[in-house]
Amino acid sequence: MSEKAELWLKEAGAVFTWQNVGGGKGLSGGQHQAGTCRMGNDPQTSVTDKYGRVHAVPNLFVADGSLHVSNGGLNPALTQSS
Repeated sequence: MSEKAELWLKEAGAVFTWQNVGGGKGLSGGQHQAGTCRMGNDPQTSVTDKYGRVHAVPNLFVADGSLHVSNGGLNPALTQSS
């Protein structure tokens, strides 16, 4: 799976990639990605409109953390009030 992910990154324009296979110290795959689908009115500069509807594909919506600019807190968002 890491080889396929590295291929996707290179095809997307990544100049430097690395793999961490197996347990041990180093980078992990435990991150919660956010902000990968920009919202906006202009299809040239954004993926979705303000409702999460993809500009280029009719009736397709993004409904995950991709629309969030960042995570709200921890793992991936701290929602507990104190």
